[in-house]
Amino acid sequence: MLNSFLKSPWKDHELTVHSDCRELVLKVLEIGIGESKWSFLGLHRIMPVNLKIKFIPNDLNFEADCLAKKGSNSKNFNSFWVNG
Repeated sequence: MLNSFLKSPWKDHELTVHSDCRELVLKVLEIGIGESKWSFLGLHRIMPVNLKIKFIPNDLNFEADCLAKKGSNSKNFNSFWVNG
């Protein structure tokens, strides 16, 4: 999914990757502001979009997983869950 994101029309401003996923249960990696290029009938518009990527380890217990997902709900962001 991460590779698909980087190859997509979105342009990441900043991407921080931590090696220890366990530290990220309650943290969110924010990718600043991306750009969505939209064009229709020769009109071009660039729309800013805030993005978050959450790295959640596969072996989290149920309670920690629920807390992490509960904290991820935001109408201002598109969220991507990356398991690994």
